[in-house]
Amino acid sequence: MSLICGIGVIPFIIHFICIFNISNLSFHLIIPLCVGINGLLYHIFLKRGYIIFLVDIISNTIFIFYINLTTENQPKTIITTILIILFYYLNNRLKSNNFILFREIIHVLVVQWGLLYLYIYC
Repeated sequence: MSLICGIGVIPFIIHFICIFNISNLSFHLIIPLCVGINGLLYHIFLKRGYIIFLVDIISNTIFIFYINLTTENQPKTIITTILIILFYYLNNRLKSNNFILFREIIHVLVVQWGLLYLYIYC
């Protein structure tokens, strides 16, 4: 992944900035900030280092579990989460260099923005 995926996490940071002044400081509030920072570090600044990859995957997994456990909007949230994880898995299976741009666009539109949608509306 690359610059496209790094730019794709900017809406998480924008959302954090928009809700920071109107919400009480909580774990739920800092999720988009953490996702944004982790995404920028992994996709742009640390160029896919293994340690930041693990931090990104583990923290995102914790956030996904947290959102799914605390939302009252079930089963929509869990079904959408499962579909997003499936897209993530299938997208990572496309290893051919012919699909790099396609993989990055799918990662941003389906995985990153799909999870942001779940965070905001569920």
